[in-house]
Amino acid sequence: PPGDISVIFSTTEWSKKEQPVYQHHNNVLQVLTPKLDQKILNKTKVSIQLVRKTNQTKSNSVEFFFLPVVDKYIGEAAQNVEVPKPNKNKHNKNKKIRISKLAPTEVSSDEPVNIVIFGENLPPPGDISVTFSTPEWTKEEKPVYQHHNHALEVFTPKLDQKILARTKVSIQLVLKNNKTKSNSAELIFLPAATKDIYQDTPKSKDPETDESCQTEAVQIGLY
Repeated sequence: PPGDISVIFSTTEWSKKEQPVYQHHNNVLQVLTPKLDQKILNKTKVSIQLVRKTNQTKSNSVEFFFLPVVDKYIGEAAQNVEVPKPNKNKHNKNKKIRISKLAPTEVSSDEPVNIVIFGENLPPPGDISVTFSTPEWTKEEKPVYQHHNHALEVFTPKLDQKILARTKVSIQLVLKNNKTKSNSAELIFLPAATKDIYQDTPKSKDPETDESCQTEAVQIGLY
């Protein structure tokens, strides 16, 4: 259950323990990578394990890469993701739904990528969809998770055409029952030639693609 687990990031030189920022039932959680006391000068393998607080039982370990500052990739995905505080108030039908933040703000266009949308006054799960649009196309996707009334996760759409240049995509939340729309937020789709090093997608099994810049905390998903 939530609250009974922590995440250990370790190398042969150091070990850091972090608390999850969200847990989705018993199959996935999100955590920020630790802030380090020293600079990472080379691409560094980091071992990640889950630890139960009650009996210190540990999970298997998975491999993660920290990148040196010189290899920092395009976009804000490596910047410290400041998670908005949860709003415990119930959905107010007389108040508009609103997007407050996206993480990350730039993604690869090659395949669907898991993003987090932080919002305000979100309705109960199941009553919302997410539209991705440009002047040329519009795609609608269903969230894969919703965290109460303040955040949700969704995969970017699979596109019918290749993205050949940096493309601004407008994201909006839509209520299914009355088609009310939120404000729009901007997401950047990157062409294959400048593909982001970082991809927050559970489909990735190759540790060479699961990388992050070590300078600041990065939000990752553990599945």
